Amino acid sequence: MSRFRFVFASWAALAVVAAAGSARANGRFPAAGQLVVSPKDPSHLVVRTTYGLLFSDDSGKNWDWLCEKAVGYGAQVEDPSFAITADDSVVVSTFEGLAISPDHGCAWSFAGGALDKRLMTDVAIHADDPSHVLALVSQYQDMFGDGGFEYTNLIFASTDNGATWNQIGSPLDSTFIAETLDTAKSDPQRIYVSGILGTGTGAVGIFLTSKDGGQSFTETTIPLISADEHAPYIGGVDPSDADRVYVRIAGASSGRLLVSKNAGATFDPIFSGPPLLGFALSSDGSKVFVGSQNGLSEASSVDLAFATKSNIVVQCLATSGSTLYACSADDPSGFIVGASTDDGATFTPLLHLSSLRGPLSCPQGATANLCLPDWPSVAANLGETIDAGSDASTSAGAPPSSSGCSCDLPSGRNASFGAFGALLASIGAAAFRRKRKKRSAAPRRTSDQME
Repeated sequence: MSRFRFVFASWAALAVVAAAGSARANGRFPAAGQLVVSPKDPSHLVVRTTYGLLFSDDSGKNWDWLCEKAVGYGAQVEDPSFAITADDSVVVSTFEGLAISPDHGCAWSFAGGALDKRLMTDVAIHADDPSHVLALVSQYQDMFGDGGFEYTNLIFASTDNGATWNQIGSPLDSTFIAETLDTAKSDPQRIYVSGILGTGTGAVGIFLTSKDGGQSFTETTIPLISADEHAPYIGGVDPSDADRVYVRIAGASSGRLLVSKNAGATFDPIFSGPPLLGFALSSDGSKVFVGSQNGLSEASSVDLAFATKSNIVVQCLATSGSTLYACSADDPSGFIVGASTDDGATFTPLLHLSSLRGPLSCPQGATANLCLPDWPSVAANLGETIDAGSDASTSAGAPPSSSGCSCDLPSGRNASFGAFGALLASIGAAAFRRKRKKRSAAPRRTSDQME
């Protein structure tokens, strides 16, 4: 999918945020990491941030906030991937299980049965039929006799917008950690999975291809050229060519973009630079967008000759119709979310930190109402970030009259630990998967473990 499971900090992005102030959103600097457009209604947008999920029902004119605990995550540093189905249900892959909201963010529950308390690593809708959803499990299981580690890697599918789930195929190879999965719009039977095998300089990327709906897979290894590179992540699949798939190689200080034109049998490098935090394909697959702290680049899928389109700091990318969306750093001249109709040459700001309308409005008794006591602190913190570098904070509305916030860091940490602390946290997040392979404790992560 067009996203990273983990957040990789960049010095440039940290410098931008640090200059803006010292806001504290779950102990991390406010940032957006994934934007998804509803397949049912393109005016419905959802953005994952370091301080919760943001919902817009009017193409980004207004935004409402939902805290992490309403969804069911946030006890540790976590940036879960999510998808929106054909009926606007939101499906989120968390450490604690697969969280699902059938009413656009108000009521939340975890999938039960075989998915109960599973460690989820990714979720993806079928582009040809968004009522069909896939979810990926990768959970520590045991230690092999030779000292290696065993993981439970499973794929589950739903054909009813996430209401019910069934495992498809047999468990995947238990010696690697599965990270991302995706489907092909032009071939409903095509499923791709990426992951990592080994640690440090001996690690290699794993890429799996299924042409029969997940019943069987073929495997390709993707060399990682340095210990800095963490794993391959699926960026996207060409909407008209199921054999053409783009993969990002994640690193703490660098990133690469690869393309396969033969369903993952071989890969060719096509772009490199700082950590690539954003990737998107145009709706017809003819244009490829990639972004980093150094800006936004675009290429034709024919020649893959990338050219810089904008110097904005890119933290996520997504497309819908002719619109390109980007997450960026909200410095005085920037935005948290912006939209472009000229392939990224210019952006119209849709969201600033201080312009949230307030908590998501839901019926009495809805899970989302757990967030109401936290809003004053969140609003104040986001406003403080803008205060130091912009007058935009004056547009923030008065928060509800209540108090209390569960958005602090775990005990023993300073909630305002600054740019260096944010850098350490993000590097620790990127390294967590490797550290996971070294422990032989229970398969569930505890609250003091970070991703």
